[in-house]
Amino acid sequence: MRNLKALALLPIYFVASTSMLAGGKGSDVVKGKELGQWVQITKPTMLRHLVENISRPGTAPGSVVASPSTFDPNYYYHWIRDAALVMDIIVTEYSQAVDPIIKNSYRRMLFDYTWFSRSNQTIWTPSGGPGEPKYNVDGSAYNEPWGRPQNDGPALRALTLTRFANLLLEEGRHDVVRDILYDGTVNSVIKTDLEFVSSHWQDPCFDLWEETYGGHFYTLVSSHRSLKEGAKLARLLNDAEAATKYEQQSRAIEYSLRGYWNENIGAFIASINPWLVMSGNPGQPLYGRSGLDASVILGLLHSNASDDLLPFSDDRVQATVAKLENEFQRIYQVNNKGFQGIAIGRYPEDRYNGYTTDGEGNPWFLTSLGFGEYYYRLANHLEKLGKIEITSRNAEFYKKMGIATPVDFARALTRIREKGDDFVVVAKFHMDQEFRMSEQINRYSGYMQGATDLTWSYASFLTAISHAKFSYR
Repeated sequence: MRNLKALALLPIYFVASTSMLAGGKGSDVVKGKELGQWVQITKPTMLRHLVENISRPGTAPGSVVASPSTFDPNYYYHWIRDAALVMDIIVTEYSQAVDPIIKNSYRRMLFDYTWFSRSNQTIWTPSGGPGEPKYNVDGSAYNEPWGRPQNDGPALRALTLTRFANLLLEEGRHDVVRDILYDGTVNSVIKTDLEFVSSHWQDPCFDLWEETYGGHFYTLVSSHRSLKEGAKLARLLNDAEAATKYEQQSRAIEYSLRGYWNENIGAFIASINPWLVMSGNPGQPLYGRSGLDASVILGLLHSNASDDLLPFSDDRVQATVAKLENEFQRIYQVNNKGFQGIAIGRYPEDRYNGYTTDGEGNPWFLTSLGFGEYYYRLANHLEKLGKIEITSRNAEFYKKMGIATPVDFARALTRIREKGDDFVVVAKFHMDQEFRMSEQINRYSGYMQGATDLTWSYASFLTAISHAKFSYR
């Protein structure tokens, strides 16, 4: 019952008309201010759905269930990656909360998550380290065969908790940060993850989809950002030697990432030397994959890579986005029914249908919303940059939005933001009347399937809309 009080404090909106709210009313074109009104009404409910899956009744305080689904499929576990992305939303809400009661509620969630995470780090697990991908909701180790380790998990967890630590430092809570989050030894939660990442980022591991073993773009960009931000925190707390090490390793990652651009494909690829693994150990070479994967774009978003690593306006990034959109437009029947927007999947050759791994892959809410976030953040980035450069690599990307040389800059920004809207409308159209989102969208019918109430889906929605500017029209 821990979060019932927190849920009660979140705003509830009562609306006379449901036509604007209904997920099934997405066939009409919705953009700009009209979509902004829908988002404003919908956001509190999305946040409530997300909070419902934090410290659920019967689970350990600080656990985040990936989904309340316990059978076909069973997602009733605490995944390190999912939890970090979800709790990053709570960090943002904490930073913006004005009401002291609500702020204290978010702070309690974050401390619970911190203690739960520290417990995860200290118990025995099959992988023997922070790269263990998931835990039972009571905090005990999951000892069944699984794709382990997954080294993006500790990187993302360190990144989320570093954001929290910085907020506490701004509030003058230095002792709390040193006692609980970062004390300069490996006996603190952030330091443990940063030491692991700095020592193991070169190691092969499983990807975020838990299917392939090798080196992964997503894992590397997540590791890069966690070490960059961790170095800043370490210097603030007078741990200069560690800060220097983290900075050195982040620079080494930058060099390693150069190998993920594939000139023949004309896109960044997801993995290098990947092996397809179904039994938990490296098994067979990964045949039949082009390397195109939405995880590349998610990695750039989750690591804020545009700040200093790969700008969202990089023509190679834009070429990758265009190729993924073309593939998903082609293979998903639901994208060819005249509806607004393109539903995005994980990768074109995907066979996981939400229940089995021998079916046909589908669009996911979190990837579709991730593409919406990309376009919103691209528009914001270009607005600050003050210019758009069209090259042979990104010409198709811009052409699809009607943008060509000479560029009408103001109109181009509007078109890019409208493209972001299209992906939010995809989610709006396929979610249910209570604004609930599962993991996947059936590639033929458009109905939801797979794990219900996927917490990551709500996190992706809230993150995407936080970068939108719906007043452009």
